[in-house]
Amino acid sequence: MKKSFVYLIGSLTNKKLITYVGWSHDVVKRIKNHNLGKGAKFTKGRQWFLIYKKSFLNKKNAMKEIHHLYCFISVPQHHNLLKPTTSN
Repeated sequence: MKKSFVYLIGSLTNKKLITYVGWSHDVVKRIKNHNLGKGAKFTKGRQWFLIYKKSFLNKKNAMKEIHHLYCFISVPQHHNLLKPTTSN
């Protein structure tokens, strides 16, 4: 079974950090594809760098980690990493 990785990438746009969370079996190749415009629609047109990655034994556990990261950072576009979410 292939390991699954969760990754957090960042891009600086107008001195603002934009972030994106994803998963892959090969993080280096995935980031390269994002930078070539072959990634998710949100990632096109930006240059990305790796901020965080974590390996998991399977995709199911990786998806749980993505959910935890979504709860930590602003959604739906996964940007403004340093801005914590607030609850009412």
